[in-house]
Formats: sequence, structure tokens, C-alpha cells
Amino acid sequence: MLTNKDISRSFNAISVRRLAPGEMDLVSPRPTALGEMIEMIWLTFGQAQLQLAPSGRSQPGAGSGELLIQTGRLFAFSSSKYASVYLVPDSKGYWLRFSSTFLFNEEHPHSVAQLVSIRLWHLAETGVPLSPESLKGITETADYIQEEQGKDCRLAGFVAEQYLKIFLVQAFRTIKGTTYNIATGQRELLVERFLYLVSQNFRTSKQVRDYAERLSVSSNHLNTIIKDITGRTASQYIKDRVIAEARKEALIVGNRMKNISYNLGFSDPAHFSKYFKVVTGVNFTTYRDSVLKGHPIGLTASFD
Repeated sequence: MLTNKDISRSFNAISVRRLAPGEMDLVSPRPTALGEMIEMIWLTFGQAQLQLAPSGRSQPGAGSGELLIQTGRLFAFSSSKYASVYLVPDSKGYWLRFSSTFLFNEEHPHSVAQLVSIRLWHLAETGVPLSPESLKGITETADYIQEEQGKDCRLAGFVAEQYLKIFLVQAFRTIKGTTYNIATGQRELLVERFLYLVSQNFRTSKQVRDYAERLSVSSNHLNTIIKDITGRTASQYIKDRVIAEARKEALIVGNRMKNISYNLGFSDPAHFSKYFKVVTGVNFTTYRDSVLKGHPIGLTASFD
């Protein structure tokens, strides 16, 4: 029987792949039970062309976005988009992916990795410049993650998660040789405190004003800061946390919607069902059935 921790491990779905010269597809447009995946790519030598299709397209083509990837920059993008990459001869690189549910893992709710992750996501279009030390550090850590992938044991997933946290911190520790302190600045601290509160209280508090009151700021101010720093609204983070937990619970065979709705703090199943449908665009029962049958349908994602 799957335990809650087993489900958490399967949802984080961390994987690393080494890139070789030539062209390859990185992301399939087919939805997965894991929901939104965060994709990262960087080169250790040479250059490459990354092509992203806009939402709703099945493959790159007219209107697609193209990015030139050079050694020393880290790019991130959404799995809801089709992506392919072409590495010129002699180029080498890495592709790392993990479930967005990793950002809402209760085992590290106030982890610095969470804040680093959303900042990295915000800079996805231009890529994050890395110092030589950071490039070496994230590459070595990625190798450790890949090594854990080949191990058939329960601890492998846990160890891979710890390496991912280290990876995310390394990615922002230095930018072009300038020391970067994640904890500095009242704005960044407010974001980190907000994320921590959401992870601890999303079952009982689902309104922005609930968190604004606890942080002694107005709802408008909280929304402005969260949006400016992360590129997403406070409301999106709250909804994402609730939906991430609902997706986990949907994997448990025999788990009734009544139990799930109460576990997530809803007064009745009808209220939960309406909430899930409004946020994702899909009826929860329909989504759960598709997941259990192994053919999950896509959900509206806020990581676009």
C-alpha cells in the first residue's frame, strides 16, 4: 500500500539526463498524473538552440519561441509547452526536471530551495547567468542525482530530493561572481514567510487576506510583493498548494472524495468539487478516474 511519503516521492519525480550533440525532444505535450513539471537545461560546453512552442501547440513551428543557449546560463520552462533542443557538434549539457509539487513539500515548507526555485522560474526567459563555480557545482550535483536514479531502493528518492535542494541553492549562490544572499531584503523575507504560512495553513486558510493579516500587511501590498518577486500572485500559490495536495490524494485507490474534501479543509464535497473545477477547469471525479486508469487528462496550470 502506498503511504503519504511514497506518494510524495513519486510526485516529485526528479530526473536528470545528459545531452549530446544533435536534436532531441525534451518535453512531450501528453499530460501526466504528476501535473506541471519544471524543466531546466544548461550546457557545460558549446551552445544549443532551444525551441519552445506556445501553449496549445503540439510541436514547434511558426510562432514558436527560440532561445540561444550558451555555456554558463541556466534556463527553466514549463512542461505544458512542447520543447526541443539542438546541440551543435562537440557541445555537452544537462536536462533536469522535477514536479512542481516539490515546491509544496511539507517536509521542507520553509526551505530556501523553495524561494530559490520561484526566483529561477521568474528568470526563465532570459536564463540565469552562472559563475564558473556555480556551473561546476550544479553539474556535480546533477551527476549525484543521476546516480541516485539508477538505484532501486526507497531511500534513492529521498536522497535525490536533498540533492535537488542543494542544486537550487547552488544555482543562485553566485551570479557572475557576485555573492547572492537569499535571506537578505525585507521583500524576499516576506515572500519566504508567506510561502511557509501557506504550506502550514492551506487547509484552513485559502484567502490572501488570511495571510496578509498574519504578516501585518495589506492584501494589496502582499500581492504586489509576491507578484514582483516571483511573477505569480499570492492567490495562485494558495490555489496551487491546495490542488497539489488534491492531486496526491487522487492517487490513493479507494480514497473517497468526501474524505479528500475534509482533509483539505472543505465543509462538504460539493464545495471542494466546485473549487477544483474553477481552479483547474476539470471536474475532480473525472480527473481522478483518468489518473487511476493511467490516462490522466490535462489541468489548467499556473506555471505557464
